[in-house]
Amino acid sequence: MKDRNFNWLIAEPAPYGLSPQSLQDYNYNTFSCRTGNIYTTALLLQWTRWALGISDVPTEVWSDGQNYFDPFRPAIEPGGFLSCEEMIRSRMETLGAFRKCIETSRIRAKTPGGNRRALSEYISGLELLNAERYLPMGAAVIPQPHETIVDGCKTEARFSVGSRRLSVGSFIDDELHPESDLSHMNEAFGELWLRQFLTQLAMA
Repeated sequence: MKDRNFNWLIAEPAPYGLSPQSLQDYNYNTFSCRTGNIYTTALLLQWTRWALGISDVPTEVWSDGQNYFDPFRPAIEPGGFLSCEEMIRSRMETLGAFRKCIETSRIRAKTPGGNRRALSEYISGLELLNAERYLPMGAAVIPQPHETIVDGCKTEARFSVGSRRLSVGSFIDDELHPESDLSHMNEAFGELWLRQFLTQLAMA
């Protein structure tokens, strides 16, 4: 939009004096406020309800033992926040800015999401989730194979084509899922996932 000389609302301006690289690193002037990517209507509704006071703002915080991260936008601050209070304050500032966007903007645009940065955020989010929740229990969430991901956040459509039901002793064993089913993956996806899993298992 900026490249085409459009005006757009920046409700959460950057501190004065930040370099262009710091603006990018700290997610200023990327969107109207520092929410990070909002890919789904459910996520948009969640932010809207928080900003307008319809739902209570969560108090959840992630920590790696040194710094603090906002689980709803884990990559928004490089390296994390120095304190829990700083993170909460930043979240509330963004919610205030988000409310300003709702109340003052005349046109709201949602672009098709996803790029290399979105994939990086997905990976960073899983790493933080594992460090905070699962690794202390001796478990881990295994990421989706990167080669199956398009636009940084979506599974390539061909991996849901021809998926079949599991064999569990039912009369519909091995039947194809309906063409409209996008939540189950096919054998090609399973092969890639298993190869990745077995490789990680061998390295553990």
